[in-house]
Amino acid sequence: MKDAESPASAVEVAAVSAGADAIEAFELIGSEPRLAILLALWEAYDPYAEDNAIPFSELRKRVGIRDPGQFNYHLSRLTGPFVKKTDDGYELHPSGLHLVQTVVAGIGMQAATIPPTDVGSGCLRCGAPTAISYRHGWLYYVCTECEGFVRGSSDQPGGILFSQAFPPAGLSNRSLEEVFVAGVFRLLQTFAMEMGGVCPRCSGVVATTVEICEGHDTPPGDVCSRCQRQYDVAVKWTCTVCKYRGQAPPSVVAMIHPAVGAFYHDHGVDVGYTIDDFESSRRLLRLLRDHEQALVSADPVRVLVTIRYQGDELQLTFDEEMHVVERRG
Repeated sequence: MKDAESPASAVEVAAVSAGADAIEAFELIGSEPRLAILLALWEAYDPYAEDNAIPFSELRKRVGIRDPGQFNYHLSRLTGPFVKKTDDGYELHPSGLHLVQTVVAGIGMQAATIPPTDVGSGCLRCGAPTAISYRHGWLYYVCTECEGFVRGSSDQPGGILFSQAFPPAGLSNRSLEEVFVAGVFRLLQTFAMEMGGVCPRCSGVVATTVEICEGHDTPPGDVCSRCQRQYDVAVKWTCTVCKYRGQAPPSVVAMIHPAVGAFYHDHGVDVGYTIDDFESSRRLLRLLRDHEQALVSADPVRVLVTIRYQGDELQLTFDEEMHVVERRG
């Protein structure tokens, strides 16, 4: 990094809150030879190998830099933050591996698209035909006729029944139905991490807030013009490190609570790892939408979630941190 008397770089000026370490990392990878080194190490990486080290000379040959001094300069800048030196050579540091994996998983983020495709299933609200689409890194399951459960923004489709951030790499080697299943499963895992206060993106600390739509008088099944949601209470998560964000109604998030899983399990329905085909994934979404929620108190926040199945009932009351403070059933 520059000393205190040196003029600030463009990165330092722009990244006011990123921190010195993050700024240095951006500056380190802002070089084609260094990116080539990271990619060469990743190309040779074997997830189950005991040793992924590549000797200096072999790595230089893979990268294609003839001048040993120039190559050593760029390699030395990466060593520590992104590259680890061993007795046998050089290999990716976990942070370097994560960096490359993030880039690889996001390849084609803007270009990867799936046009709305009919999947031969009825809407969870009105029974009309539904479609799956993918664009701008998001997977959508929508109704072709009604408003769905959430009114999307101007760059999102209408009639959203389910949406989930989904890296383009997840489209590889999967049918459209398998992509949907992976998206639903990813949603459950994301909820589990958010509810545990762990960022699904960077593992940083997640702050939880509850947003209440005042005057939410929308008829059941419609979308509110004020909050653009069907539900009046939303849980919002924000990572204090990387600014990741997530949002869902308490009635949906409740699905990952152990008491809810046990309730369904006692009725012969597994809502865990057996969500592995198109119909079981749709069934899970249907169960989620059958959950009822009611705002009991705004101060302190108390949200009652009621789950009914085959004549039995489970009620959980959540606070502002989405902790269960009362259970019935």
